Amino acid sequence: MLASLFLTVVETLGGLLSGVLLARFVMQWQRISFRNPIGQFVVATTDWLVLPLRRFIPGLFGLDMASLLPAWVVQVLVVFVALGVRGIIGVADPLSMLVVMWGWACSKP
Repeated sequence: MLASLFLTVVETLGGLLSGVLLARFVMQWQRISFRNPIGQFVVATTDWLVLPLRRFIPGLFGLDMASLLPAWVVQVLVVFVALGVRGIIGVADPLSMLVVMWGWACSKP
């Protein structure tokens, strides 16, 4: 019971954070103004993560990888926590689990 509640909270918070990071990525890619209320919300909720990462993660072909990469990492962590709570990580081979987590995180919205 508590495990499912914990998973719901982790998946909800991880999904919200990765969704806002992806919104920032798409807004910059499509050159949408950040002056509207939604844009200001996106910037306010993601600046703490994106601005320090811009020092280390360069853009690629005009795309803001400092917004895209953390969204992917958040989804990998959500999958890792979900598999750990369900007890699957201790049973499987660690290398194959890493590959599965990377692939599964890429397929999550």
